Amino acid sequence: MYFGLLGQQQSYFDGNLKFVQDIFKRVAANNYLRNLTLLETVTIGDGETPEILSHLLYQSPHYHWTFFVVNNMTDPRKDWPMSRNSIVSYCVEKYGSIEEMYQTHHFETTDDDKLIVDYDAGAIQAGDIIEVTNFDYEDEVNEKKREIKALNPLDLNAFLSEFNRLIGS
Repeated sequence: MYFGLLGQQQSYFDGNLKFVQDIFKRVAANNYLRNLTLLETVTIGDGETPEILSHLLYQSPHYHWTFFVVNNMTDPRKDWPMSRNSIVSYCVEKYGSIEEMYQTHHFETTDDDKLIVDYDAGAIQAGDIIEVTNFDYEDEVNEKKREIKALNPLDLNAFLSEFNRLIGS
């Protein structure tokens, strides 16, 4: 649905002129981002795809692209949270093995600031700092992606109308 709204442009491929979707066309949802009453915070469940979340919120999987527009996401593989199984596979691939996945990434303070600090055996024993493994770090980065803004279902049609108007110009 989303790409169909973007229109087409002419491009040459192998010396032949062809029409292709204009995937570089973008619309900023600034009016909606400024009006936070039209947006609600939602938490993406483990394994939930954009299509599943769209179906849960809007009774249709076809509005999955609105999450990316509203949250200024450009790459679903990097911007959408991975499932629990996927984060483990990602870490094994990134760090080379399960053993390396559980090696120390850094140390951080146990207070709300969570400052990254150097190793200090006394501070560890006192409980002032903790070890953060590679997996812990990647999991925390992934978990921060779970809370996103979504259009209130009652405002979806107004957003779609405005989006269509803007993308058409």
